[in-house]
Amino acid sequence: MSKFSGLGGRLYRGETSVNFIGRRRRWYAVSGFLVLLSIGALVVQGLQLGIEFKGGSSFTVNTANPSVSLAREAVAEAGVDSEPIIQVLGNDKVRVQTKALQPAQNNAIQDALAAKFSVTLGSIDTQIIGPSWGKEITRKALYGLFGFLIVVMIYLAMALEPKMAISAIVAVVHDVFITVGICDASYHYWVLNHFRLLPL
Repeated sequence: MSKFSGLGGRLYRGETSVNFIGRRRRWYAVSGFLVLLSIGALVVQGLQLGIEFKGGSSFTVNTANPSVSLAREAVAEAGVDSEPIIQVLGNDKVRVQTKALQPAQNNAIQDALAAKFSVTLGSIDTQIIGPSWGKEITRKALYGLFGFLIVVMIYLAMALEPKMAISAIVAVVHDVFITVGICDASYHYWVLNHFRLLPL
């Protein structure tokens, strides 16, 4: 049995404890590493937003032969010069995501995908999100995030002593920042590599 088995229960009952304060330098180092990793991810590659937030077109082809190369060729033949994001979903679907396009370009991509994969247009699920809609969603998401942080900070300031409130507020901002940075880095590592996506 692992020595960590039942640790949560023992901590709850007060049968054991973790010396966080005595090992604070170690935890500061871990925190500092995660903060630097988050800063690096956001500076180097920027915050990666889906087409739901920045607008764009998504084409999901239902086919028995999903292929990244065929999808890329179809987009090139449609005359779209931007590099698409292409993802193979399971064994029978391939998804192509592009920046915001003109209606004629969307139709050209659909026709090219149908020809390349030998499927009908009905086998292609198309989702088109305009840039203005994406900006509106992004704005509302940011308002929601900032509103949440403000409410949490007000509650902490009212519920805790000043020093503890400041520490708790710093911890909230710290955790949100690290979460965003690590998720952004994970997106590039797992999605772009593991799921065979090509960057815009």
